[in-house]
Amino acid sequence: MTATTNPPAPGLRERKKAATRQALHEAAVRLAAEHGVERVTVEAIADAANVSRRTFSNYFNGKEQALLHTDYARMARLVELVRDRPAGEAGWTALTRAIEVSVAENADEDPSGGSATARSAATRRSPASWSGRTRWRSASCPA
Repeated sequence: MTATTNPPAPGLRERKKAATRQALHEAAVRLAAEHGVERVTVEAIADAANVSRRTFSNYFNGKEQALLHTDYARMARLVELVRDRPAGEAGWTALTRAIEVSVAENADEDPSGGSATARSAATRRSPASWSGRTRWRSASCPA
């Protein structure tokens, strides 16, 4: 039996950056749900998160990226989990096991759907958001 070591906890700077990124994401989701994606500006998101436009730009390239932040992070993690599966494992089995791990990692989220529900409602109405998802899928899942 081998001992596993936990990675060191993130430092204060990393925690502050993560909190700012999350605040921007949550502001984007809330504003998009209230006003529609097309009517939300980067400036409005930055104001709602109490940061400058420049700070917003340090974290995201645009409002769609801020809105879909958790989707991008989850999909990147899922791709990583699939790639970490044993080489000889069948594709469907690898994907199933990776999804099981992903679900377990995200089990402590708001069971009511919380921001996922608001984000989904806002993005369904916005062609711009769908094109952002399509670009990510193309980049992360080459044929």
